[in-house]
Amino acid sequence: MIQFQYPVVALMVIPVILAILYYLKPGGSKAIILVASKLLIISIILLSIASPYTEEYVQGMTGTADITIIEDRTESMRLFPPPDDIYGYLSNRTPTAIDYISGTRSPIGDAIIRNVRSGGSILLISDGNNNYGRGIPDAVSFARSLNTTVYYLRQEPVKKDMSVSIEGDAAAFLDTQAGFIVNIKSTGDIEGDLKVQVDGKVVFSDRINGSQQIPLTYSFGSVGSHTMKAELEALDDEFPQNNVFYRSVHVAPLPEVLLVSDKDSPLSQVMKSSYSVYTAANLADASRYKAVVLDDASAADLSFSDALALSDYVINGGGLVVVGGQNAFSDYSKLPLFEQLIPVKYGGIPPISAKTAVILIVDISGSTGDISGAEPKLGVEKGLALQVIDDMGDRDFLGVIAFNNVPHTVVPFSQYADRSDVRDIIQRLRYGGTTHLSPALAEAHSMLRNFDGGMNVIVISDGAVADRGASLKAARSMSDDGITIYAIGVGGDTDVEFMAQLAEAGGGGYLRRDAAHGINVLFGEKESRNRGDGYPLLIMNSGHFITQDIALNATVYGYNNVHAKQNAQALVMTGNGNPVITAWRAGLGRVVAITVDNGNAWAPALYAEGNSKLVANSMNYAIGTPDGFELRAQDGEVGEPIDVFVSSESEPVLTFEGNELQFEKTGEKLYHATVYPNSTGFHDISGYTVAVNALSEYRNTGRSELIPDIITGAGGRVYNISELDGLISHTTAAKTGMVRKVVYLGPVFLLAALLLYSIEVILRRIMELLP
Repeated sequence: MIQFQYPVVALMVIPVILAILYYLKPGGSKAIILVASKLLIISIILLSIASPYTEEYVQGMTGTADITIIEDRTESMRLFPPPDDIYGYLSNRTPTAIDYISGTRSPIGDAIIRNVRSGGSILLISDGNNNYGRGIPDAVSFARSLNTTVYYLRQEPVKKDMSVSIEGDAAAFLDTQAGFIVNIKSTGDIEGDLKVQVDGKVVFSDRINGSQQIPLTYSFGSVGSHTMKAELEALDDEFPQNNVFYRSVHVAPLPEVLLVSDKDSPLSQVMKSSYSVYTAANLADASRYKAVVLDDASAADLSFSDALALSDYVINGGGLVVVGGQNAFSDYSKLPLFEQLIPVKYGGIPPISAKTAVILIVDISGSTGDISGAEPKLGVEKGLALQVIDDMGDRDFLGVIAFNNVPHTVVPFSQYADRSDVRDIIQRLRYGGTTHLSPALAEAHSMLRNFDGGMNVIVISDGAVADRGASLKAARSMSDDGITIYAIGVGGDTDVEFMAQLAEAGGGGYLRRDAAHGINVLFGEKESRNRGDGYPLLIMNSGHFITQDIALNATVYGYNNVHAKQNAQALVMTGNGNPVITAWRAGLGRVVAITVDNGNAWAPALYAEGNSKLVANSMNYAIGTPDGFELRAQDGEVGEPIDVFVSSESEPVLTFEGNELQFEKTGEKLYHATVYPNSTGFHDISGYTVAVNALSEYRNTGRSELIPDIITGAGGRVYNISELDGLISHTTAAKTGMVRKVVYLGPVFLLAALLLYSIEVILRRIMELLP
């Protein structure tokens, strides 16, 4: 089929012919033939100017056989043998370029993106420990989107190494157990002696063999800055820089908490283990306390002046925790000033709409090719999506949107009595591309815009999106239209902060992968149980301070019949949908409602070891940030900047390593400065200690086990040094396929016009010679 590059010029043939016919008005047969031949020649010339062409598809190269080598020569690669002259080997067989990464940072993802050429091939020679810039999954996905294939050369380490680091909170309370994890990472067959010190005192020592994680708890006996130091001694260890790890911990006084109760209980025991608790049978002056806890208090136990005092206390920054029981919540309507302060309302669960809609938004971008546990994240996402579908009612409406850089509606919004096809579609999803969530949210918004019923959107992703601001704005708009958004995080590197913000903007909750089984409580049929069987508790929002890092395993045998108010966050529920822990902000303060009892009758499991951290976190949330630290600075790495923040009425005067710091005012009573430590160890900022460690280049050593799966998942291959002969043949085969070939016909049209013109001239001369 003939097409035209400039179709407008081709269309000019018609008006030109009509204009010529109008002005010439040929008469007689000879004149008509002459004009017709001229018009035909002019038409062919105009069509040639319109650049006619045809298309055909033939076997050919869809890309280039060129190969770009990215060779990692950073410090961590000292564990591996220097690669042979791979550049020389490949360049003798195909066009080859090489790019080096060197120094004490490994921006591997940035190097891949820098070397992407449409239709090209990249050979990565690296340990895969990316510690700066763009992530490798995103970079490989970007390369794939431009038809660039990334290959990986697998190397085995020839040197041994052992590193140590410490994880844990940077702040703790006085005389309270603080938890830490000592991480040991080893490469090769190596063992060493580990010693951990707190403030110079050895608290742990052992012989360590291989990689492992060692839990450690410690109770600090004084307020202020404290130091932790972990040291390894190992023979044949390549990097001494990672054999010592420093950590600072800043300890605040135990917060004073008022417990209004006339009985001893598991609740009071949990509180006394972590706080300075003053117990009173009646509400006392709350202003001296960081939080007030009401245990099974009825409206009759509180006067109007008590309600007024509590309201002023919370609005001005105090914390309030209201714990249930036989007397609590049911009569709070008699004290409207107090009832409006708490995040729940007595009266049970509001009726659920007869019609429920669920839109699943599943992340299929390149980063979901990363490994989570034993399989790619996308495999986990598929399992979660199928779990949600299984939890839905038969009459619920369903839609599924897969997204990368654009949304793909893989299951149109409708009712599905038989969902076998839906399950099959989800199972066949493949990953690739960049990550833009906001268009998928807009598509879901459009699906639900005219739906009359309960509207829910569930986003299943690792949160590594490129359009955070636009996504949060879209979520708020959806919430304004009555759509609730829930977010389920997948993978150990989930951007929990963004996923929690997304759920909050959408009026829903964030759930970790292991807590996703509770999602059916939000929109499905509620579980019906007899009180004697108990009610298992489910975490409904894993991203909140109260529930983060909690593995809840508790059953309760009673609860106060309440529902969460609008704008409150129901963080923990029973299996039949009754809120158990609900929180919100009131003025400058925070309020938590625990709508089971103090553990004496209904909920002893909630206060037992393992689950009691949920209660302690509820108290800590109400209390807020520990007092005592007007200065804050995080631990850092040698040579890298450390931000110093100071809360002060006037510009502070502080020194770092003998030099006075220069502060700038960044907010009301808030000042900021930056320090650049030039050595590892503990450094002093006018009495406040910060720890400085070696660069992360030395902490993550050895070959990353994730790299082969990332490469092969994006269509590449992993080679050993002895298999490089197959690389060239594979790159050529991978870039061979049906290619579009364009044949331009302009010269043919001009030749045809010339031929017709010549014939017309010859015929005209012959006619002139005839008698």
